[in-house]
Amino acid sequence: CYGGGLWHTWFDRDLGISGRVFCRQQDGTITQRLVKIDRAILRIPNLAIHLQTADERKAFVVNKEDHLSPILAGKIEDALNAQQDSGNTTDEDGEESKGNG
Repeated sequence: CYGGGLWHTWFDRDLGISGRVFCRQQDGTITQRLVKIDRAILRIPNLAIHLQTADERKAFVVNKEDHLSPILAGKIEDALNAQQDSGNTTDEDGEESKGNG
C-alpha cells in the first residue's frame, strides 16, 4: 500500500523508548521531561519463520492495534517496579538518586 508503514520491520527487533513524560512532584505540581532510553528494553515478537508456511507468511496482515504492542523485558520490568516501590531511580551509569514522585 502506497504511503503505508513497513510494519514487519519492527518485529523481532530490540527497541528503546523516547518521548515526553509528565511527572507529579511531591508538592503536587506536574513537570514535563524528555526521555530517551537507548537500551533494548522492548520487543515486538513474531512467530519464527520456520514455524509458518509460505501461505501463512503471505497472508499475514499487520493489525496495528493487536500486533504492534511491544513486550517489556522481564528484568527491566522488575527493576522499574522495584524503583517505583522505593521511590528511587537509577541512571544509565547505575547511579541511584531519590525520586520526587
